[in-house]
Amino acid sequence: MISQTANMTEHMTLMREATLFATKKHEGEFRGSGDAFITHPIEVCKAVPRIAKKYGLTEFIEEAELVAMLHDVVEGAEDKKGVYRELLEIFPFVVVKDIKDLSRLDDETYAEYCERGISNIVWCLVKLCDWEHNLSTLHLAGLTPEKEEARRQKYEYHRNEVIMRLMARNR
Repeated sequence: MISQTANMTEHMTLMREATLFATKKHEGEFRGSGDAFITHPIEVCKAVPRIAKKYGLTEFIEEAELVAMLHDVVEGAEDKKGVYRELLEIFPFVVVKDIKDLSRLDDETYAEYCERGISNIVWCLVKLCDWEHNLSTLHLAGLTPEKEEARRQKYEYHRNEVIMRLMARNR
């Protein structure tokens, strides 16, 4: 967790850097809907405070906002190690670690990815926001009805697993 004493100006500066970094890394990328890809991390980031409040995770909002903006910059990159080096030059180690946790490994199934990440609270928070946005725009992705339904079921299953773990944590 990023220090609670970090002032708002520092967070705003880091958010500006995260937005610029993500915009640069996603330049020329588009979602299945045709929207510029950068719209996705922006929407995920915007959902963080609301989802954090819903699940009692408000102490993680600042860290999760940074991670949400940057959560997709490594996946698909040709030089993943280079991207991590760039991130470490700008952002706190904990943020880069969270991004690494949110980046699916090349040989990892989706279930393995979720099981690996679920122990990281920021992973859970950002992933809930990510699934929410992906589920809300799934109909725009240009998938066949069968593939769309399979993806919806996969996201909903793993989302529910995360929610159950968070609820058990808050008991």
